[in-house]
Amino acid sequence: MFALVKLLLMPVKPFAPLAGALLSLAATLEGAATGFRPLLIEHGHIPWQQGATVVAVAALTAATRVQFLQMRAGTSSAPRTRRRPYSLLPYAAVAGTFALLIGVLVVDGWQPATWIAVGGAAGGSALVVVRQLAAFADNARLVTMLDAKVAELHSLLAERDRLAAELEHRAFHDALTGLANRALFQRRLASAGGDRAVLLLDLDGFKPVNDTYGHAAGDAVLTAVAVRLRAHAGPGDLVARLGGDEFALLTAGPLTGAEARERAAGIAAAIAVPMTVLGQEVRVGASVGVATGRAGRSGDALVHEADLDMYARKAGTVRVRPEPVRAGGPPVTPIPAAPHPRDGTRGEP
Repeated sequence: MFALVKLLLMPVKPFAPLAGALLSLAATLEGAATGFRPLLIEHGHIPWQQGATVVAVAALTAATRVQFLQMRAGTSSAPRTRRRPYSLLPYAAVAGTFALLIGVLVVDGWQPATWIAVGGAAGGSALVVVRQLAAFADNARLVTMLDAKVAELHSLLAERDRLAAELEHRAFHDALTGLANRALFQRRLASAGGDRAVLLLDLDGFKPVNDTYGHAAGDAVLTAVAVRLRAHAGPGDLVARLGGDEFALLTAGPLTGAEARERAAGIAAAIAVPMTVLGQEVRVGASVGVATGRAGRSGDALVHEADLDMYARKAGTVRVRPEPVRAGGPPVTPIPAAPHPRDGTRGEP
């Protein structure tokens, strides 16, 4: 009986609910029939004892059949429920003891003094049990509140981590293009060592587009350039927008001078492809400066070399406006090259 009650109080029972009820009925009837057998025989109530045994065996047989059918259907156990933070088994044992005692008194006799003693003991025990169960219920409520607070704390911590990650991303990425910004580029450059290649890129013809079509068109051009740069970046390369119309690419590994020039030519060709911005077809060019490093060389030296190379190419290149040339049409209007940084201000006139 004790083992069956223990099984019934388990959070996840090893049998189906109906099978458990039938098993409980069988155990209760057989236990009562066995416990009261001497008294029943003494008072000539043998049929009651035999009837209880027959019903117990029938309930046990029915429980076995029900469990078999439930297992075959794949629903042998009840779904997991929230576990009670306390056990009722000790109090069930106390209640069972009083029930047996009262049963003996009913069969054996109705002495008033005995009933008074038993009633007083049962009443006192009931008060103790009720007080204990009330305390357990309060504790369970506090545990539930604590679980809710812990879950809320986990949610707040997750939100804090998400916000921290978002703030870190905003601190090291350009808001318009989503590329790395100058701070992240400098950090990666400092940690990469001097054996990488740096490509610095400055747009040609961007200022006329920005002045003619407005800042929204300029932003669209910068976003399109960022997409094309990402497409031509290798695995592990860092593409950054340093500010304005200046971009940079830090390679993941060392490149030879020829490889870096080939990469720069591919990027320049990709950017020179016409793009549609606010319903207008525009074209911008790119001057790309290259610097290849070696072990022990500083990142600042690489950037300085790439910067000088970029302006040397910008100063030696005549760029044209983006409109395509039609057969027999007027020639395109050249855009003067920007002066070298040592000679004047940087950028488009």
